[in-house]
Amino acid sequence: MPAALAQRKPGEFAPYVAAENLNTYRIGLKCFFEEGRALASIYHPNIVRVLNFFRANETVYMVMHYESGRSLQEHVLRNAARNRRTCCRSVSSGACSRR
Repeated sequence: MPAALAQRKPGEFAPYVAAENLNTYRIGLKCFFEEGRALASIYHPNIVRVLNFFRANETVYMVMHYESGRSLQEHVLRNAARNRRTCCRSVSSGACSRR
């Protein structure tokens, strides 16, 4: 959840949500819960397994299987130069042109 919508104050379990953000926050909770439901039904070696999802403390939690290794962010940053070269080759060869 974006910090602009909700923040958890030190020592508090329930998030603080400003009145003007409450409707958007509730919609976000509903969407996150539905995402948990959808992800829990997926079994794929490239997708981290969702073990459980639940509502508590006026928010929603998703429990996922722990996978060791690099995070997606670390992988992207580590391979940024190679990814740029590959993309540039694809664009220059016309692979990304409109047909």
